[in-house]
Amino acid sequence: MSGGVELLVVSLTVTAPRAVLPITPKQLRAWAWFQGPKSPWGRAENGPGRRSILLVEDDADMAAMYRWRLEQAGFDVTVVRDGVEAMTVAQTLVHDLIVMDIGLPRQSGLEVIRLLRNEATTQQVPIVVLSNYSEPEMIRLAHDFGVLAYLVKADVTPTQLATRIKDWFSN
Repeated sequence: MSGGVELLVVSLTVTAPRAVLPITPKQLRAWAWFQGPKSPWGRAENGPGRRSILLVEDDADMAAMYRWRLEQAGFDVTVVRDGVEAMTVAQTLVHDLIVMDIGLPRQSGLEVIRLLRNEATTQQVPIVVLSNYSEPEMIRLAHDFGVLAYLVKADVTPTQLATRIKDWFSN
């Protein structure tokens, strides 16, 4: 080629338990936490001026999607996949916000929230529930435990979640 630019396009397909996803190399790096021997706690340190979020989500595809969007919005994100891991990481690493699913393996999100509210080191950490459960009783119970907000996944896109989190941090 003379005078032109050569463009190399890479297309990868990753087989997940529920779907075959065409993804870019950058998305693969975001999703790679769920494959292989990396630390389940992700990055322990924030970048300069960045807020840290603990994302508790058992669905690998959902977690990768939300993690990618939150990182694009400028947040450092640590992902864990069950309630027991959430308790361990929340008590070990300091986060500015916790985004918690309710339907988790090993320990429910509501139980984790109740326990976090009883721990001196995590009592004041804001918690946002992001769940598919939309029953009024579940929402009331979460609010009784002092969550900042209860969001239903079907009603909130990753971009909307990132925008809301930015708004909460700016107020």
